[in-house]
Amino acid sequence: MKSLFTRTLFSILILFFILQSDYAEGQSRRSHVPEDSIQQSIKNINYYLRRYKEWYPQDYEVAKQMRALIHYVQDEKVDSVIKNLESYRSENERYFFRTIENASDSLKAPGYVRYEDVKEEMSKIDRRVRNEINPREIEVPHELINRAQTNVRLLSSSEAEELIGTRYVYLPDSLKYYKSSPISGNVDDEEFRRLQKMDSLRRSILENARLEYNSARVKHASDSVTTAYREKVISEYSQKEQQEYLQKIKNQNRTKLEAYNRKVVKQVNDSIDSCLKILLDYVGNEQIVLWLHNTTEDSVKVLLSNNRPMSNRIFIKNIQQDSVGVRVYPTDRNSMRFFIDDAVTLSRFRRRERRDVNIKRIDVDDDLDQYDSKYEIVTPWTFGTQVDLAFTQTYLENWVKGGETSLSALFTFKGYANYKLDKIEWTNTLDIRSGWLSPSDDGLQKSEDRFELISNFGIQAINKWYYTAEVDFETQLFNSYDYPDRDNPKSGFMAPLKTLFKIGMDYKNSENLSLFVSPITMKSVFVRDTSLYDQTQFGIEENRKSFWDVGLNLDLTYKKEIIENFTVESKYRMFLDYQNIFTAYDIDWENTFDFKINDFMRAQVILHLLYDDNVTFDTGRVDDNGDAIHKARWQFKEFVTVGFTYTLKNEVKRRRRKTN
Repeated sequence: MKSLFTRTLFSILILFFILQSDYAEGQSRRSHVPEDSIQQSIKNINYYLRRYKEWYPQDYEVAKQMRALIHYVQDEKVDSVIKNLESYRSENERYFFRTIENASDSLKAPGYVRYEDVKEEMSKIDRRVRNEINPREIEVPHELINRAQTNVRLLSSSEAEELIGTRYVYLPDSLKYYKSSPISGNVDDEEFRRLQKMDSLRRSILENARLEYNSARVKHASDSVTTAYREKVISEYSQKEQQEYLQKIKNQNRTKLEAYNRKVVKQVNDSIDSCLKILLDYVGNEQIVLWLHNTTEDSVKVLLSNNRPMSNRIFIKNIQQDSVGVRVYPTDRNSMRFFIDDAVTLSRFRRRERRDVNIKRIDVDDDLDQYDSKYEIVTPWTFGTQVDLAFTQTYLENWVKGGETSLSALFTFKGYANYKLDKIEWTNTLDIRSGWLSPSDDGLQKSEDRFELISNFGIQAINKWYYTAEVDFETQLFNSYDYPDRDNPKSGFMAPLKTLFKIGMDYKNSENLSLFVSPITMKSVFVRDTSLYDQTQFGIEENRKSFWDVGLNLDLTYKKEIIENFTVESKYRMFLDYQNIFTAYDIDWENTFDFKINDFMRAQVILHLLYDDNVTFDTGRVDDNGDAIHKARWQFKEFVTVGFTYTLKNEVKRRRRKTN
């Protein structure tokens, strides 16, 4: 029995050694390695993995495995993640939140007042105020009337002749061409008296007309000042009531939106909590497969799981082939138990044999160290930026020819990240422009604002044709106003947001010429806040925040260096709506003339022509129903700048084996 117990114990030790040798070895190494050595090793490997300009991996697949090893050491294990998430679920109810400024579904909030309703109510307030106030009851300051009457230009007696031919003077034919009385010596007395009488009558008519004209001029000046002053008082009172109403609606909308947003946030977090529970249960119930092997290559599969554990049986053997039956019971995903069978079968005892083994030294041929070293350097990624800054300043003081002091600035940022390798091309461009103007009498005004992001992915089809998909995002960063009105923005960030998704063929004759034809193009226009911005001016219907069209898009890009340091670039884009292909179209044509002065200064002329049938303007005419007529018009913008520039370009190189 003692021998049986000893052999059984020895066999169990062999089994544990087979099962946990790798894990124990890794744990032993990990437990004996100081923490600072681990961090220093990670830092050292990362240093050479990230030094692209000087150090390159011999094998990129091995470098990828190095990064995976670092992630394994640094990242938290899945069991700890599950434990932390379950602890968070028991103590918290919210995983995500959003602010009311980012609530794109604000119109769904109960009681939320739309921009159109606010605008209509403010018009009603203005009409009500004007109906309630009698302009005649507004007293006009006497100094205003006196000043206006004093500044009126009146006719003197010698200037009365200027009124001949106006509505103030009527002369009969006998007096119309009469100039003055003749000298009495030239005519008889009766004729002289007749002429004197005509002269006196003519002078009397002109004097009465002059007095009537001067009186009318004084009255007109007084009436104009009176009307303007009373209109100003009424407008100020109306604007005050409108602003009070607008502030009230803003506070009311904020309260309604906060309540609605809290409800939506709770629904989202309840959904996230349910999803987390499903995922945690799935991970907790996932089975880990573990194979147990004995010395005779018999094996059994053990499934470690947190539920429905199933036992397995295996015979463990020692070198003498003594066998012991063992039952394996999984307890959870991380542990299991062993039990020896009640019935134990032992094989017969054998004498251990000893055999001498001679190990011969194997010589390695000298030519085994020769290998193929044919590699090539490729540049799949190219990054670059261009930053321009231009200023224009004008200062005038006692300048007799007239003018106005002003200061203007234009900031331009262009960045790109392009990938090209074999038959794949992926280009990404970002264009940001911001221009500001500060006239002397009306504060800071915006002159240019653009944010455009384009991502183009193509796979070479044949020769210079590519199967291409492209996404364009275009908006602005700051609010735009109809100056001097700074209270009611016309547009702003993501108001509107224009998006184009294109699928088609791209012909690239060279790096300077590209023709992209996309018969499948979806155009969408979105306004994030319809209570602040009027979405109808961008072609969006009332009670909606966006619209989309499907059509044909054509992009033509051409860039050419005409002479040294002088480059011309033209970008033409046309979109045709399939529903109104002969009447609805968009054209965007931008031409840039770039003259490089030196490495840090350049001059640019930008001519931008734009036509969008969804953007309309007031024509000043009305239809039969009395509504204003709006039509799309050509839009034109010009920029001439001279300023500082900074250009940066970086290429990411990698080595790969040459293909035969």
